[in-house]
Amino acid sequence: HWALTEDTESQRKGLVGVLWWPTLGCSQTELSYAPGPRDHILGARLYAGNPARVAAIHICLPNKPLFALLRSVFLLAIGDARQRIKVHAGEGLAVQYSLHGYGIPVDLIPVTEAGNVKTKNHQQW
Repeated sequence: HWALTEDTESQRKGLVGVLWWPTLGCSQTELSYAPGPRDHILGARLYAGNPARVAAIHICLPNKPLFALLRSVFLLAIGDARQRIKVHAGEGLAVQYSLHGYGIPVDLIPVTEAGNVKTKNHQQW
């Protein structure tokens, strides 16, 4: 994160973030986390306090009614940053194809097609 702020080319082009819901294999009632009423304030402060320029944020969610509701609430709460956010709804491979359409190298995303988190590169770092 801090290395990004020191590179002039990265500052010019900006940061592209990918947020992948960690419980892609869960049912609607088995959420590991549900946003609270103050979470939108925290999210807005984190976005505003980021020292790197944010070019886009891609949010990947399961295509289920509960997540559609969460997506709508989140997009309403985020305010001005909404134009930089793209939400992808679907399961593993479909979301990866959608991200690939935006030029994001999906092989570098640390999530398998089954929804498991790849930890090899994280442990090396």
